[in-house]
Amino acid sequence: MADEQRRRRLDPATAAIRLRVREAVGKFGLAHPLVAVSGGADSMSLAAAVQFLARTGALHASYAVIDHGLQAQSAEVTALVVERLRAGGCAEVVSRRVRVGSRGGREAAAREARYAGLRALRSELGCDAILVAHTRDDQAETVLLNLSRGAGAAGLSGLHVRRGEVIRPLLAVSRAQTVASCAAQGIPVWHDPMNDDPAFTRVRIRTRVLPMLERELGPGYAASLARAAGHLAADERYLAERAAEAASELIDRGSEGLSLPVAPLLELPEAIRHRVLRLAMEELGGAPRSAHIDALDALLAPGRGGRRISLPGAVALREGGTMRLLRRSHP
Repeated sequence: MADEQRRRRLDPATAAIRLRVREAVGKFGLAHPLVAVSGGADSMSLAAAVQFLARTGALHASYAVIDHGLQAQSAEVTALVVERLRAGGCAEVVSRRVRVGSRGGREAAAREARYAGLRALRSELGCDAILVAHTRDDQAETVLLNLSRGAGAAGLSGLHVRRGEVIRPLLAVSRAQTVASCAAQGIPVWHDPMNDDPAFTRVRIRTRVLPMLERELGPGYAASLARAAGHLAADERYLAERAAEAASELIDRGSEGLSLPVAPLLELPEAIRHRVLRLAMEELGGAPRSAHIDALDALLAPGRGGRRISLPGAVALREGGTMRLLRRSHP
């Protein structure tokens, strides 16, 4: 009877979050996930849901708090979040200070450092996956951000529920639900002031663009963007698989870089060809945007022999029936 009363008192937001986490655990066969926690409502509600499952014996979990060192009180905030997790019953809580570089801007560099730290901790602790607390709102922001950069289907498919060892169980949950869940459970949260800094494009999308779209086009616009991203993600998975198969057949690797035969590339559907070109650039360590892929594709056209173009981390040459992508160290 007591169990039934507790279930009846469970607030809808917490119930929805626990359901999504339970589904992810079952779908991906998780036994020992590493939960990334920043101290905000999204990650604290995720940690609470995982800890609830851990109490039932469904899994063993570890919790990681990454200190980016970007703010004066970052060490104190990290210690506070660790303390709150332990007070909430999370047994294995670790923290790590990471060094944030400058490549790609502060936001991108912090993200790169954060995931590098999480991956290192996952390996050290023997965890089978990393759980992060991106929500439906994050998905909508990502789609708009990528749209502003002229992204194709890959960018517009947004965040994926799973990519490698990273799993996002809350992509179907709204930010309002994570806030409501923490409030209902009495979970204290920390608000990162960087989330209000309009110097970051994502913050402007969150605080200005999305509210305007919701106001002008109707409530639920963010949810619609997230649904559209989900539909595109299925298409993108199929196209990515076909492109990987084509790349394995066409890319010839050498000491100076890569080479690809022009004629077979031109026979591919444009959607596959562009992805093969992107894979080739990424293999050389580049981070190509749509304009770079368009430039490479133009180099395949008849009459382009002898041309060369400069790309991030590489130089592309057209030599007769071959396109060569050379690392910068071999101009």
